Amino acid sequence: MAGFGLSAFIYSSMARVFFPGDTSSFLLTLAIGTASPMIAGYFMIRIVPLPLAPSGTEEGALIRRVDTQDSSDSTPLLSEEVEPPQPSTDRRPSDSSHEMTGWNLTKNINFWTLFALFSILSGTGIMYINNVGTMSQILYAKSANPYRDVEAAKWQSAQVSTISVVSFLGRVCMGVFSDYLKSHLGLPRSYCLVIVTSLMLVSQINATIVDTVEHLWIVSASLGFAYGSAAAIFPILCIDWFGLAHFSEAMGYIALSPLILGNIFSVMFGRILDAHRTLDPNAMSNMGSLVDHDRPPQCLSGKGCYVQALYVTIASCFVAVALSTWAAWRDRRRLLAMS
Repeated sequence: MAGFGLSAFIYSSMARVFFPGDTSSFLLTLAIGTASPMIAGYFMIRIVPLPLAPSGTEEGALIRRVDTQDSSDSTPLLSEEVEPPQPSTDRRPSDSSHEMTGWNLTKNINFWTLFALFSILSGTGIMYINNVGTMSQILYAKSANPYRDVEAAKWQSAQVSTISVVSFLGRVCMGVFSDYLKSHLGLPRSYCLVIVTSLMLVSQINATIVDTVEHLWIVSASLGFAYGSAAAIFPILCIDWFGLAHFSEAMGYIALSPLILGNIFSVMFGRILDAHRTLDPNAMSNMGSLVDHDRPPQCLSGKGCYVQALYVTIASCFVAVALSTWAAWRDRRRLLAMS
């Protein structure tokens, strides 16, 4: 699952090496590359049935026993002669009650906490990821003389690669760290929410400070790590708070939350950028001697073209930090009450 984040790095690297400045060829490669495995899988993947063992053997008896019992997380997979392992102390009940489904989720404060936090974090990440190419182009155009499409495309690809690789690292690190936090320190995994929201807040503050394309990687790295960490910790908390049996349903609803702020933030970014489309007369000199196909963006004011959108995401991330701190405090109180 962590490797999922590396796909953007692979494709952006291909674009930088094989199709510099050629967006159409890159999009064709992207379409073929993402569709081909799905098409191949359709013809190649087969469901392999469980092989039947001879009825007189212990394995055959085990298979028959499992087959005749209800398929649930409590079904023993060991023979009756082997004493099953004791349940782990890490599997604790919660006041959000495991096995919570359907409309009961909408009545639970933990569900809406995760829903709101995931919407803020993913919405902020989506806005930046969707527009980091434009941001790097704007910052490059402000200082480039002359402006070159191929060079701008390299900076754009570098940001995508940075986000992708660091997002992968964030997924791995947060998964390991959350287990360490719970198993070795005895702290609830919800503490990781405070870390993730704080990282996202730092990334947005950095974005308002960075005004050169050479330093934009700092923003991309901090946001990528926070974005990947969020993708790792939310499913874990969903299992902790709502149980494994109905994880797909609960996480499925929470996964819809980026549709809200993801779209709102992206549209807001576009409107703010459009409001700064008029070229600054003082920046016209930066255009230099351009060839016909090398055209800079229509805003040459640097970060001033989009910084207002970042102020909104900073405010949202402040709310997320406060909300995650409150959620971690509640979780800690519940853990202490049950100990």
